[in-house]
Amino acid sequence: MTKHLTSFLLWGLTTVFTGMLPFPDANAQQLAYAIQHVKPATVLKETKLKNALLILQQHYGAEILFEDRIVDPVSIFTEDIDLRISLEKNLDRLLNSTDLSYKKMRKKTYVIHRQTPAPAKESGRSEGTGTSALPWGGGLAGTSVSGSDIRAILSEKTVSGKVTDEANEPLPGVNIMVKGSQTGTVSGIDGSFSISLPEAEATLIFSFVGYLTEEIIVNNQTRIEVTLKVDERALEEVVVVGYGAQRKVNMTGAVGVIETKQIENRPIASAEEALQGQIAGLNVVRTGGQPGNQSIDFRIRGTSTFTSNPVLTIIDGVPSSLDRINPNDIESISVLKDAASAAIYGTRASGGVILVTTKSGKSGTPKISVSSSIGIQLPTRFPEKVSALDHALLSNEARANDGAGPKFTDEQIRRFSSPDWTDIDWDSYMFRNSLQTNQNVSIAGGSDTHDYYLSLGYLKQDGIIINTGFERFNLQLNQNIKLTRKLKLGIKAGYIPSTRTAPGGGNLGNMLSFVAAQPNFDDVRTADGRWLQNSTNTGGGNPIALASEDGGQQVLKSGRIQGNFSLDYEILPKLKLTGIYGIVNDQSRQRDYRKKITLYRQDNHDQVASQSAFNYLDVNNSREIFQNVNLLANYENKSGDHHYSIMGGTTAEWFLRGNDAISTRDFLTDNIYTVNAGSGDPSLWNISGGASDWALASVIARATYSFKNRYLLESSFRYDGSSRFADGLKWGFFPSVSAGWIMSEEDIFKSDILTFLKLRGSWGRVGNQNVGFYPFANTLAQTSYFFNGSARRGVTTAGAPNPLLTWETKESFNIGFDGSLWNNILEFSVDLFKERTSDILLQLPLPTTFGQSEPVQNVGTIDNRGWELELRHRKSIGAFSYGVSFQVSDATNKVIDMGGVSPRIANNTITEEGRPMNEWFGWRATGFFQSDEEVANASFQTARTSPGDIRYQENGGNPNTITSDDRVRLGRSDPRFPYGIRLNMGYKNFDLRLFGQGVMSHLVWSNGWTANNFDRENSTLRTYHLDRWTPETPNARFPKTRMGSGAGRSGINDSFSSFWLEDASYFRLKHIELGYNLPASLLKKLKIPGLRLLVSGENLLTFSDFLGYDPETPTGTAARLVESRYPLSKVFNFGINLNF
Repeated sequence: MTKHLTSFLLWGLTTVFTGMLPFPDANAQQLAYAIQHVKPATVLKETKLKNALLILQQHYGAEILFEDRIVDPVSIFTEDIDLRISLEKNLDRLLNSTDLSYKKMRKKTYVIHRQTPAPAKESGRSEGTGTSALPWGGGLAGTSVSGSDIRAILSEKTVSGKVTDEANEPLPGVNIMVKGSQTGTVSGIDGSFSISLPEAEATLIFSFVGYLTEEIIVNNQTRIEVTLKVDERALEEVVVVGYGAQRKVNMTGAVGVIETKQIENRPIASAEEALQGQIAGLNVVRTGGQPGNQSIDFRIRGTSTFTSNPVLTIIDGVPSSLDRINPNDIESISVLKDAASAAIYGTRASGGVILVTTKSGKSGTPKISVSSSIGIQLPTRFPEKVSALDHALLSNEARANDGAGPKFTDEQIRRFSSPDWTDIDWDSYMFRNSLQTNQNVSIAGGSDTHDYYLSLGYLKQDGIIINTGFERFNLQLNQNIKLTRKLKLGIKAGYIPSTRTAPGGGNLGNMLSFVAAQPNFDDVRTADGRWLQNSTNTGGGNPIALASEDGGQQVLKSGRIQGNFSLDYEILPKLKLTGIYGIVNDQSRQRDYRKKITLYRQDNHDQVASQSAFNYLDVNNSREIFQNVNLLANYENKSGDHHYSIMGGTTAEWFLRGNDAISTRDFLTDNIYTVNAGSGDPSLWNISGGASDWALASVIARATYSFKNRYLLESSFRYDGSSRFADGLKWGFFPSVSAGWIMSEEDIFKSDILTFLKLRGSWGRVGNQNVGFYPFANTLAQTSYFFNGSARRGVTTAGAPNPLLTWETKESFNIGFDGSLWNNILEFSVDLFKERTSDILLQLPLPTTFGQSEPVQNVGTIDNRGWELELRHRKSIGAFSYGVSFQVSDATNKVIDMGGVSPRIANNTITEEGRPMNEWFGWRATGFFQSDEEVANASFQTARTSPGDIRYQENGGNPNTITSDDRVRLGRSDPRFPYGIRLNMGYKNFDLRLFGQGVMSHLVWSNGWTANNFDRENSTLRTYHLDRWTPETPNARFPKTRMGSGAGRSGINDSFSSFWLEDASYFRLKHIELGYNLPASLLKKLKIPGLRLLVSGENLLTFSDFLGYDPETPTGTAARLVESRYPLSKVFNFGINLNF
């Protein structure tokens, strides 16, 4: 993996740092060398004026603007250039004998233009520019024609044209006025306009909310193309933070931002996928790819506790999961990484916070966007099984190595080696190429009193495993309504119905494991479609039959209503009151039906081998409702160089969960899936249900202050009361303070190199209330027992309570730098952090006479520290533009206190005070035994150890025997150095986007059918297991083949050791997209303002030395069969985007 990563990083960094400065073309470079190194008398060479201008621009660090069409025809003599004199004197000398002149617009900015008459101010895009486009969009005026001529022309014509933004997108609803009159019009939906001019020397004024106003002198023009520029002062970047928003430049906490363009057009089903590799310090791990049930884990800044510490995800102010929101509805995502940013969320913020904001409308003519895509999905990686012949030979070899007789006869081996034999690929029956389609339409617009955003999305994702799939609709309506001059109503509401299908019984993981273990010699079904029982009778006899619809189907129908309603009332011009009510209401019904299934014999297709005794139906109805109410006051004021704001208020949150389930069996038919169609015998019924709830009440506040927009200070707190704790321990105080210094505003730091530099520092405290439901209270659980031959009902204690239990607390320190160089050509962000989590929950040992499980106590302490780095570079060179970004991070934890139970050894890991959590702990393998003599002279391992077996290192235990005392630390189990790389390129109407993500170091335990080279009686091997030890191949990858003993790991070579720890570091090309925007001439013929075609791919390439299914899926420390997880998909996608 290291070699792949090193090559990619060297390429990426070379691109970044060699592209930071502008370079002239080859001719200009040769000319520059001649001017600097050859005597002036010898430099009598004729060259293009353009090359000379580029040399002057680079030498003097100036910006010289010109149009190719007026500069390209002009040639000059290089003797006119003297780099020892001023730029302006050089321009005088160069342009003296031409019809061109120059004008100085501002410091170090010059414009080349004709001296002959030209239009006063040609707006719109320049046909071709040299080093950059003119900021006002066209050429400059020289001498003008007479006023009488202009009046004559204007009286006979109408001026028309088109208004676009800097991305060449049409701007509808632009106000176009004739200066000094009431004559005006508005641009149409495609940005076009037409206006009659009442006066001769007219000036048109183009204005639109959020854009700089443009004034154009018409003169003799009959058509005007206008490009409006964004008003940076009006639209300066704002970042959503807890209970508000802040200018990015003034932020003092560690907050990462993901913009809409980073996730749009990706063929993904979940917004969770879009977060991977985007933000330094945010590690997103996908361990399963089942449609509608993806297994995705978030970690912000590593692991800092022994207990559950989930990331708090909030959508439009309401805590909610990200698995169902439509990625196309997302406006921005903010990741609050340090405690100073997250402290305002109190007891639920110790894992970090992710804030998602959905799109809103904007004032102007309605804009309609339509996107449609269709793609084909395939498994990302799929280790190949050995052939039936190799399986038989290896199986017999394993038994011979174990001193047993062969399993496969010579006749069977001859049959498998016959030219007439064809392997039976069980994987091809279980897996398939499948379609995914995603359709979205939205409309946004508004006026000064009302704006709106309405969208409808549809996703249909067929699974790459049979009988799996997912279908989802997304309806989103966001509105802002100005009821009065001071009162505004905000509504953000979404409805998300979905349907997920899966094999019946909910045992898809087991089915996948048994298919992975199945050799390639048994038939799956007969020619007429009847299912056959495999020869080993594992996996229910035929796991593919059970996974198919013939085996049954699980259908989960869900509906989610989520959103918030807000009222803003402006009491005073600088004081605003806000009331917000939010809700997430999830309702679901799962129907799981398992059919009767009949399997036939492999050797006699007319004879029944087995038949399931019953058909089953399980029905589960569940509901979850979260609600919150926020009452907030915001005051903001500016006085001279002082700018300050205060926010305060109270919040209340409450959550309720409940479910009811019933199971029955023995249906008369497999075509009716209702409870009353099953058995009427109550003894065959199973009824269950449960409920839980919790509540929070809080007081929050935040104050910010800036002096001269240079010195920044912020403080916040949350006072939380949780129902999960006993009286007297319910309330906790979570404060934070942060400061910033914009160093680039100081005269001492100002330079042409440093554009911006900010120093940030913060401290904060957050909590973790995930201690279960009411562990402080005595609880009872129902049970049953038999007395006098009949079942009786009873109750028992449900665990030992701890009335002194309280939340975990994390304190965090953060220092960071944000900056940019060379006029924002290179941007960077660096963060260093240190955290301490205390009062961590642990179970301390008690005497067995205690009689029940030990209560949890607040006794643990863990330190966590790390760093984060982000680099961004972007540049335009003529019609070509590109941008590169790179982010990487790392975090390391250390256990400080375990309450006297250090070390703790469990599941082949060790956790000890003074060391990182969950280090791998086992025998260290030193290679293979190569001779009987080596076996005899080494410490005893097992009575059957022989040449070709793994040799373990003696490490201080019994010197004559390998025992558990010889186990040592083998490395960290958590992934290290997660990173992401993004490259965007554009040339004229084409654009290319690439995004890759990976981890640089991850040591995982390879275990299961695809890892160990053991027959295990009922499993097969992979082709890489052919590289095993034999006397002829002593340096093979794997030890000698043995039968092994299954997942219990008690065989000769399959015991846990460093040999089975594998490097799962990887780099994956997560997304590649090639787009083409149709040219304006063709769009005009089609009568549409914008159309973009794209082809893209997801997860197309993976670079890793990991041998198993997928390097992204192995995670955790427990024994597991990686092949039991639903594989991730690669997607080939085609899409179209329309704008109206």
